[in-house]
Amino acid sequence: MPLRTDTSFLPQLSRYRAAGVNMVVLNVMFDNIMTWHEGMQVLSSMRSWILNRPQDYRLVSTPDDIPLAAKEGKLAVAFDI
Repeated sequence: MPLRTDTSFLPQLSRYRAAGVNMVVLNVMFDNIMTWHEGMQVLSSMRSWILNRPQDYRLVSTPDDIPLAAKEGKLAVAFDI
């Protein structure tokens, strides 16, 4: 996924869910190409997009969220830096 605050590309996540994938991990920052502040803006915009679609996605806060998402038919989403 692109590293940008424009979330117009995030609906592509539905392809993973439709394919039966249970979890994805999205990268939000590379320290050699963007500032810490830019990375936090990307993270914030992606988190907001996921949280505004609770019928389709579950934001992973703990490992227990992953099987819960699968049971609910949702795609679990986590982030890495």
